[in-house]
Amino acid sequence: MKKFSLITSFQVPQHNLYKYPIRFIHKRVKVILDTNFLLIPASLGVDVFSQIKEIEPKAELFVIDKTVYELKKIINEQKGKNKKSAQIALQMVDKFKFKIIKTKTFKNVDEIIEEIAQNGYAVATQDTALKRKLKGKIKLIFLRQKKYVVIE
Repeated sequence: MKKFSLITSFQVPQHNLYKYPIRFIHKRVKVILDTNFLLIPASLGVDVFSQIKEIEPKAELFVIDKTVYELKKIINEQKGKNKKSAQIALQMVDKFKFKIIKTKTFKNVDEIIEEIAQNGYAVATQDTALKRKLKGKIKLIFLRQKKYVVIE
């Protein structure tokens, strides 16, 4: 007589893997963070990075070098809340050690993100125009109701 054991989320048999829910199989997801998405924690007080990690535990977060330049430009040219939000965003890029993608093009940031995203990246943005361009082509991450991170 064959004995059966209880299968937990950590004990998935190697055979008949298709019978088990997809949540057992985590693939590394690369996510490009747009400037406006980086400003969310300081401006709205929402920890978007931990929410991304809850939804996609193996997410790798990337920032384009032009995004870092945009944050520095906001710090130098603007005042008040925007300046403070950009300073905090830049500190988070350093603190969490987001990988920086170096670019050699003079296109605007949205065009660069669109181009790089074609190589299997998801994009985290609040930019409506960029979301419209990318919707249906790649995975999008954005904030809904100023509280919840959503992945589509």
